[in-house]
Amino acid sequence: MKKGALFTTVGSIVILIISFIAFVLPSTLGSTVNNEPDVLGKYNGREIRTDRDSQFAAYYQQTQNFQQAIQNTVRDYAFEDMAKQSGYVVPKETVNYYIRKQFTDENGNFSKSKFRMAEPSVIESMSKSFTQSLYTQVITEDLLPPSSNPYAASSAKDVYKGKSIFGAKTSTAEFDFYEQLDQDKRSFDFVAFDKSNFPKEEIVKWLEPNKAKFDIFDYSIATFDSEKTATKYADKLEKGEITFDEVLLSKENIKATATSDGKGSFTQRYKVEMRLENKEDISIFDDLAVGKTSKPFNFYGDWAIIKKDADTKQIDTSLASEDEFNSVKDYMYSYEKTYIEDYFTALAKKFKADAAATSFDAACTKNGVEKASIPAFPVNYGGVALFDSVDTSITGLSTAASNEEFYKVAFSLKKGEISEPINATDTKSFGYVLVLQYTDDKAPEEEASESDKTFELQLKQMMVANYDNQSIIVDIMNDEKTDIPDNYFGNYF
Repeated sequence: MKKGALFTTVGSIVILIISFIAFVLPSTLGSTVNNEPDVLGKYNGREIRTDRDSQFAAYYQQTQNFQQAIQNTVRDYAFEDMAKQSGYVVPKETVNYYIRKQFTDENGNFSKSKFRMAEPSVIESMSKSFTQSLYTQVITEDLLPPSSNPYAASSAKDVYKGKSIFGAKTSTAEFDFYEQLDQDKRSFDFVAFDKSNFPKEEIVKWLEPNKAKFDIFDYSIATFDSEKTATKYADKLEKGEITFDEVLLSKENIKATATSDGKGSFTQRYKVEMRLENKEDISIFDDLAVGKTSKPFNFYGDWAIIKKDADTKQIDTSLASEDEFNSVKDYMYSYEKTYIEDYFTALAKKFKADAAATSFDAACTKNGVEKASIPAFPVNYGGVALFDSVDTSITGLSTAASNEEFYKVAFSLKKGEISEPINATDTKSFGYVLVLQYTDDKAPEEEASESDKTFELQLKQMMVANYDNQSIIVDIMNDEKTDIPDNYFGNYF
């Protein structure tokens, strides 16, 4: 793994791991709050409270991050449950050992006088905090051994009666396995056909047989919350007992899907059809004579009566109007994505044929597209931080790290081979169609010194531990035992 990639995340990893295994002590031990403390949530029925000497309050003071303090508290409660279920009980001797370390003289030795001066409530709070921290630490170090952290907190090195309190479990074979996963890297040249550049002439070509979708209806509409009420007004209209303007002004008209003057909000045929319960009711809009009113029908969840105010207008298929052009274009990008993709896939196939007949560069010139390059990367689905990953900042590759087709195609090519078109979504555009050429394997790296290799291994071990830690926290926060209201934690997980 390249040192540059490691150093991009080491700072956050060091802070996270240290805080994860360090003991937490409230700064105002034994203090109380007059007001009833808030309950932020629960884990397995155990309340997460804001008392000054609570686990949450201690973490909040340590992190100054409300969400992380909740998260750490939930983690501690979950780990305590895990430890107790395994049969582990924190020895009183171990708790006393850590308490004694809080009362020392200038030489670092235990001071009986300082201990006797402490309030009993202080000792009690310290005992509770150390007990909780020891439950947390025994599980933490079972899952995330401190030897993987070159900056491990001093508590990880503590001993009791000459023996280490916690054991480290690090498998060198595991890291060798991770190292091997990062070795097979490939680099590519590629072109990206931008699907947002669908030509106007192609839109006009598609529109001709589909122009009816964009017919414009001109109608007024009254809506009611029941078929019975709508039928009552329809009967009155048919008998001439009331005008449609009076229907629009009636208190029972709920004025849904209408403008302030009673005109229908949805005017294009396809938008009207989408909101009809019975699609055959589109004939009401087609067959109604100008000035006439309709029978009741179900429209967008309500019961409606319409009056046709003018003849239906048809779209100018030349799309000379910018508004009409944008209307059709928007429709196609919403509902005809496959049609657009097929167009660019055909261009990509033509490009591949030209490249196979001449060269990749010559095909770029002939087809008016720009070649780009992808630096060497391994198979790393999802862009896991433990390994190098595809550069998603390159145009056309924003979602490549989680594109299964992209990896399958890229890593099945032979050296110099050109790929079939690959459909690639994009977070900021309508997506791309890609064509790759496998150009080279992993670029050679300079031989690192022994000290650099050692430090790099330690950082790699830290990254594994950090990744495992994040996975554990996400699992715990998603556990059905965790009950944190959205107003406290939102949808972070």
